[in-house]
Amino acid sequence: MLPLLYLGAFYMSIQGLTLNPAIERGITVFSVILLTFFGVSFFLATIYSHENYWAVKEMDVSRNNAFKGMFTLLKLIVWTLPNILLLNNLGIRATALVVGLSIGGDFI
Repeated sequence: MLPLLYLGAFYMSIQGLTLNPAIERGITVFSVILLTFFGVSFFLATIYSHENYWAVKEMDVSRNNAFKGMFTLLKLIVWTLPNILLLNNLGIRATALVVGLSIGGDFI
């Protein structure tokens, strides 16, 4: 949480300065990447705590393995979606990337 406060204070202090547009764009991109990383990490920490709760509560081995698989899939989705949105916000056409991946899977 503390790095996010530092990032916010730095970003707000930079807004009052007149900088080269390339440097300003670089700071914005870096800030968005860090914000995405910390947000996803926080969300995954809450998922991990729930995973541990279910692992301790559930005594059946097959159900415990099913919960682990479900949480692994959820973690994959949680990392994939913010990264696609991040690429889209940075100006990379992520929709073309996703469509290309889905079409490429049909030929395999």
